[in-house]
Amino acid sequence: MTLDIDENLLKKYEEMAWDRLNIINCRRVNIVSIILTLCTPIFLFVDFLNKERGLWTITPGYVLLFSNHLLLEFVALFFTVIYFEFKTELNTRKYLSLFYVYSFLLFLINLCAFMSGWTDQFIHAEISIYIMGCLVIAVFFYQKPKYSILMYLQSYVVFMIYVTTTQKDNNLLQGHYINGTLVVILASFLSIILSRMMQRDSIYKHNLEDIVEERTAKLKKSLETVERLDRLNLIDKMAATVGHEIRNPLTSIKGFLQLMMHKQHDPVDLEYFNIMISEVDRANSIITEFLSISRNKATILKWRNIKDVLTSILPLIRADTTYRNMQLSTDFREVPDILLNEQEITQLVLNLTRNGIEAMSEGGCLTLKIYQDHDEVILIVADEGPGIGQEVIDKLGTPFFTTKETGTGLGLVVCNSIAERHNAVLQIKSNSKGSSFEVHFKNLRKKNNLFEGYGIMN
Repeated sequence: MTLDIDENLLKKYEEMAWDRLNIINCRRVNIVSIILTLCTPIFLFVDFLNKERGLWTITPGYVLLFSNHLLLEFVALFFTVIYFEFKTELNTRKYLSLFYVYSFLLFLINLCAFMSGWTDQFIHAEISIYIMGCLVIAVFFYQKPKYSILMYLQSYVVFMIYVTTTQKDNNLLQGHYINGTLVVILASFLSIILSRMMQRDSIYKHNLEDIVEERTAKLKKSLETVERLDRLNLIDKMAATVGHEIRNPLTSIKGFLQLMMHKQHDPVDLEYFNIMISEVDRANSIITEFLSISRNKATILKWRNIKDVLTSILPLIRADTTYRNMQLSTDFREVPDILLNEQEITQLVLNLTRNGIEAMSEGGCLTLKIYQDHDEVILIVADEGPGIGQEVIDKLGTPFFTTKETGTGLGLVVCNSIAERHNAVLQIKSNSKGSSFEVHFKNLRKKNNLFEGYGIMN
């Protein structure tokens, strides 16, 4: 069973799991240090009996053994006191707990290496203490693989130096080499396997709620995308089946209204005629936007530079900003050619600039920017308006949703449709200082196959 979650989220869970395991390590260090504090007096008593028997005089190793036990008692007592004195800090401060755990483990495994590699060689020439220390640490303490391997390698070097210096019997020495190497490899393997198992268990146990929320958010986003596509498909069908049929009678109505205006009429009647004609024009513009939304319409794409397209319509945008007493800032950098339809890109840019201008008050600055980022050509239209709330951003691009009194709610739908036909993505960013509409075009000079179904011309 594996976690099918985002890589960054998985890394976050892994680190959280290691943090929890390190808290467990702190508790286990305390338990082991208490056990050693209580058991070491027994070892010291045995050392005293060995002294009474005269073994200290016969074998110097018993004197070293007593010193080792005495050191172990003091260090175990020290770590026990430290845990109870700084328990809260050890459970809340990551690096302090790491230092507490690994300083104890390094002391313990190096003491075992010294006792087996030096002290025990004078007494019975065994390395059982080092073997037992490596396996106990591997089973009871959870470590990251790199830390575990480094710790065992360091203790292995210490053990090899001492045992080589002390043991003069070549047969025993070769046996110690083989046993020491095998135990380090086995302990490292056990440590990595058990620690990884505990880490995965911790991830499942403690982060299940986050994983469910993350999956739910993805599902919700997918459902919203499906609903949006359903609405766009509905608009496509309406545009294809109704648009042209409504446009023809509207054109006839407008023509007759214009003919009737040339006859003698009361001034009030002329005002009514103008209102009716303007409303017919308004209905006709909505139908035009309907027809622009259709993603199945034939689109001829040519290799062109988007900088040239923006430069050609820049006077029109500048005139609009000047008329409204606003500023226009441009930053057109060199970008590669991309597949585009000039007429549709012009409509896209004019829609976005019109939204930006309408969002600002006098004195505001509209910014147009083009640049290349890796394999993308990016167009940015930014304003200095009051910004857009996240709840509104989530609904932008939904057919007929608008925050304007006279808006149709189709402008951004048209922009999204044009972006999709150009294999581009429209992104919206906003804060209290203004909003930014970014269109990311793929630089697809060698990827014409992605545009199958569109007309492509050189």
